[in-house]
Amino acid sequence: MDSFGLTASGLTLEIQHRYKAMNRFCEGYRVELPLSSETEAAAGPAAIRPDAVISVTDEELEAERRRAEAIGRSFSMGYYEITAIFRKIAEFLPRTGRFLMHGSALAMDGEGYMFTAPSGTGKSTHASFWRKAFGPRVVMVNDDKPFIRIDAESGKAFVSGNPWNGKHRLGCNAEFPLKALCVLTRGEENFVRPLSREDAFPVLLRQVYRPSDPGMLAATLDLLDAFERGVKLYTMSCNLDPDAARTAYEGMRD
Repeated sequence: MDSFGLTASGLTLEIQHRYKAMNRFCEGYRVELPLSSETEAAAGPAAIRPDAVISVTDEELEAERRRAEAIGRSFSMGYYEITAIFRKIAEFLPRTGRFLMHGSALAMDGEGYMFTAPSGTGKSTHASFWRKAFGPRVVMVNDDKPFIRIDAESGKAFVSGNPWNGKHRLGCNAEFPLKALCVLTRGEENFVRPLSREDAFPVLLRQVYRPSDPGMLAATLDLLDAFERGVKLYTMSCNLDPDAARTAYEGMRD
């Protein structure tokens, strides 16, 4: 079994894997680690050391295969390993004050904005409008499953990318303070309005990865509560007009 270091959201993880696809998939997020007692001793105190070791069993790979077959899909074993390791990371994140949320995240002038909605609503399309409207002021953070970190002292939320970034393979492993989250809906006109925590919670809960471990699920709910208190919440009706990006920014920047 081979290993490499992966860095995202301020974490460094040692990823133990069987298939080369895992290593290629994480390009741009890999770091060198002292991966044995001998190399760690040689590396000295300044060496990067992992926060956790992530690996999956044959049984977990088989479970991923069965999930795919249940919806009539079939993939390579390398793909199943990529999926299984990501699931393992998502289960681990709440131990560190982090969680995974389904959505599209970008940064504008160094501040993070995130858009969430059920699949097919147009999150990625809306994010692409921001890149077209504002050019280099916009950085794509993660177009599918960003990591969210809640700072324990300030309660502020931060968003960062990871290799599991959707079909576009865009994104970066930098971390940005998350200023606002917007729940998107389809509509004929573009408009933005504030969203209450009470109305936002059931929507966001559906978009958050919910760990199977009861303790980690409870931790995720606590983090989601802190997230709602630390981030401005909005809902937006949007169409497929590129001007939707400017409407969204004007509605959320204050």
